Amino acid sequence: MKFHLVLTKNDADIIAFKNSVTYKEFNEAVVKILNKAIRGKVAELTMNFEISSEISEMHTKIELDEDLVKACQETLGFEKGRFTACVKQEIRRCIKKNNLVSETNSLDTEKIKEIFDDSMQFLNNRKAELNEHPDKYRKLQKFYNVVLDRTTQRLIKIQE
Repeated sequence: MKFHLVLTKNDADIIAFKNSVTYKEFNEAVVKILNKAIRGKVAELTMNFEISSEISEMHTKIELDEDLVKACQETLGFEKGRFTACVKQEIRRCIKKNNLVSETNSLDTEKIKEIFDDSMQFLNNRKAELNEHPDKYRKLQKFYNVVLDRTTQRLIKIQE
C-alpha cells in the first residue's frame, strides 16, 4: 500500500531525517520503525542530522505491506484516516531516541558569547585591581576558579 505523507514546518525533524537518507532508505527505516512500534519498542537506527529552522512543506510517499498496516491499526489503535499521523508519531519517537546530533547545537550562540565575554571582563577587572598586590597570583587563581564555576553554571542553565 502506498501512503502520501505531507510534512510541514511542524515536522522539521522528520524532514531533516528524510533529507539525510535516500528514498529507499527512508522507506526501509519507516518499515523498521513501525515493526518495532507494534511490539511496543522504539527502533534503533543510526541517525546523524541537524534540524534546520528553514524548512518548507515536503511531500513524500511510503510503501508499506498491507499486513504491517493492519498490525499497526490493531496495535497502535489509529483510525483509518489517521495512519499518516501515526507514522509521523512513531518516526518522531525513533528520532528522539536515535539522533546522534546533540540538541545543544540549538543553543543560542549569542547568549554563550555573552557569558564568556562577562567572564573575561570580570577576570580582566580583577587582574587590574591586583596589579600591585603582593599575593597577586594566588588571588588570581581563586578568581579563575570562581569564574570557571560561575560560567559552567550559567552554561548549564541555558540548556535547561
